[in-house]
Amino acid sequence: MNLEQIKAVVEAYRPTTAADDMARLEFFEGIWQIQQRHADAAGQAIDPSTLPGKEELLEWYWACKPFLRQVPAAVDARRLAACARELASYLIEKGSFSRDACNYLKGLRWTEVVEFEPIDLAGEDPEGWIEAIANDVIDEQGESDEAFERVRLTCMVLTLALRSQLQPVAEAQLASVRREVEEGAFEHVRPLRCPVCGGAATLAHVGPTASNKANVRTLYCGQCGSTWGFERVRCACCGTSHQGHLEYLSVEGDEAHRVHVCSECGGYMRTHFNDPASRVAFVPEVEDVMMVKLTALAEAGQLKACE
Repeated sequence: MNLEQIKAVVEAYRPTTAADDMARLEFFEGIWQIQQRHADAAGQAIDPSTLPGKEELLEWYWACKPFLRQVPAAVDARRLAACARELASYLIEKGSFSRDACNYLKGLRWTEVVEFEPIDLAGEDPEGWIEAIANDVIDEQGESDEAFERVRLTCMVLTLALRSQLQPVAEAQLASVRREVEEGAFEHVRPLRCPVCGGAATLAHVGPTASNKANVRTLYCGQCGSTWGFERVRCACCGTSHQGHLEYLSVEGDEAHRVHVCSECGGYMRTHFNDPASRVAFVPEVEDVMMVKLTALAEAGQLKACE
């Protein structure tokens, strides 16, 4: 992630953004700074010779085989625990969690938590690793409301920390095949899930990119930070291209933030539309936070169809 760009976009949003949304953005700025500092350290430790070759990556990309399933990332348990510890301390200090939640986070020994499940799994199947640890915490804590809250807190911190380990690998792998992927885009079906880690897309963007001035659609993976091209008329949840089953919904007066709804699978994808007149650039991390309210409205059925 680009911290300077994030800061610029946050400031661009400030004059027109509600106080609670700005507070949320400022809170996440601290999280992004921690993540990026640890991502920089993880990136420096990558041995380029261990990365797959371009031909292999392209073959996996178009076959929709996540790269990490083929060649797992080398996740450093010590660095991961250190990042989780720092993130937990930040959440305790700056978050609005209950006293019980803060005490629980304070008491966690992250060097032990990250070893609940084999660390190799974190580099091969990040989502599966998080789910396995969630089950471990449930087994340890029981199935009360308090236990499920502790599971949520543990997995939230681990997911944020793991991003710092996966992001440098994702950036390096996608950068090596970006040109070839764009050239072959019209000959292949685009990956439905993240081509690097296999995670589901968190949000979408429609607008020009650095290499394409047309309004193209890209998906974003919050798990590893990857972005990849996707068809304009296609559900990012189930993959259907039946135009009659797809529509955009939005809040009146905000056409930049929409929800792409699929009546075939019942899924939806939060989508940011580029506004040429706006000075706010698209930064997925920022928009992920800005569209929190949109998620709530979508689930409550309080959005209208775009004309």
